[in-house]
Amino acid sequence: MSWGARLWRALVEQGGRRVERIIRRFLPRSFLGRSLLIVLFPLLATQGIALELFYGNFLKVVSRRLTDSVASEVVLSLNALERLKTPEDKAWFVAQAWSHLQLREQWQPGMKLDRFGSTHVLGPMDDDLVRDLAHP
Repeated sequence: MSWGARLWRALVEQGGRRVERIIRRFLPRSFLGRSLLIVLFPLLATQGIALELFYGNFLKVVSRRLTDSVASEVVLSLNALERLKTPEDKAWFVAQAWSHLQLREQWQPGMKLDRFGSTHVLGPMDDDLVRDLAHP
């Protein structure tokens, strides 16, 4: 064995012993402590994974449903305001949308919305909103 290989092996063994000492310092020494560690750590890890899977999927479903709801309310308003002819009917519909949908609208003839900022947020909600608004 070469001099470099022996030096490398000595460094690895010494470093391994140092890491082992650090780990042993934090691990419990009693039988009860080790037993609890053996039982509780996998149990807590399993609970954490199950919680993440359940609530992660739950939040995705709720976010998707809320996005669909907002998109459908906006589309309903656009379609209704296109069909209603008189300003009184349009004002009545805007008041109904505010009262029943909590959707506060202010429509001004000939005005356009300007697009600014990023159009995408983390997750699929923004894509769903764009898709739902594109379909009449």
